[in-house]
Amino acid sequence: MQGNLDHSPVILRSAPAYWAAQSLFAFTLGFYLLKNLPVDRTLSFYLVMIIAVLGRAMWCLFRIIRTQRLEISPQGLIWFDGLDTVVYAWRDIERVFLLPGLVSKDIGLTLAEDDSSRFDAIFPFSGNTLNLGGHWEIRSARLVEMLCEAQRRWGPAYESSRSIPVLFGMPAAEH
Repeated sequence: MQGNLDHSPVILRSAPAYWAAQSLFAFTLGFYLLKNLPVDRTLSFYLVMIIAVLGRAMWCLFRIIRTQRLEISPQGLIWFDGLDTVVYAWRDIERVFLLPGLVSKDIGLTLAEDDSSRFDAIFPFSGNTLNLGGHWEIRSARLVEMLCEAQRRWGPAYESSRSIPVLFGMPAAEH
């Protein structure tokens, strides 16, 4: 993790050790299945399993090579998911929360408006709720706390306090 909220931007990357372990496990399992391929009627089942496991291994390698990145700054939340970059202004984020999971806790966002054109890089759960995933450099609960604090600091109240008041069509003089 680079930076903190007092010295923004904060830059987080997905944990490469997690993806490396997942990739190693999937490749090992895939090659084990390939080595012990049966000759009977379960051959098609094994081939599907091998393709699925090796596909997972390739996905994990992709996640190592194209690491996800999350940048937290006064301008908003900038998320690079490995393919695309999506920017969310703080005024567009309604709430940040932990998504329940058995093993890991993913981070969920609810956007203030349902704007389906913003979902090019991600898959929404429903309407305006998105999943930023888990397995970041810091624990998900800590990241949610940090995002909530950033939203309090730089949300709509921050933006309105920075705007220049207009009097009779002209900006007021700053004191």
